[in-house]
Amino acid sequence: QGVPARSLVSPLRPASSTYEDALTIRQVVLRKNLKSILVVTSPYHCRRARLILKRVVGSLGVRVTVTPSVSLYMDMEHWWRSHQGWITVSGEFPKLLWAWATVPTVTDVGDPGLRK
Repeated sequence: QGVPARSLVSPLRPASSTYEDALTIRQVVLRKNLKSILVVTSPYHCRRARLILKRVVGSLGVRVTVTPSVSLYMDMEHWWRSHQGWITVSGEFPKLLWAWATVPTVTDVGDPGLRK
C-alpha cells in the first residue's frame, strides 16, 4: 500500500494481549528513537488499541496513529446488520472498559520489558 519495506517492523516476540503488543511497540520506539508510529488493526479494535498505546507510549512524545484495516468478514459501517457484527462489537466493549480501568500509564523512560 505504498509503505516502504524498511519502515515496517515485525513483532519482537509473540504477544497474548494488546497490552503486551504495546509494550513491545514501546521497546521498538525506544530502540529506534521513533517520532511517530502507525498501527493498523481490525476496525473494531482501533479504539482499544489507541487507548492502550497512548498509555504505554504516550510519555515518550511519540505521535501514535491507529487506523483500521479492511475487514474481510464484516462491514464495519453497517455492523449492526449482521450476527457476526453484533458478536464482534458487543465482545469488544467489555474489553475496552477493562482496558480503560486496568491498563496502567507507563511513565518511566526506561524499557519496562513485559511487566504485567
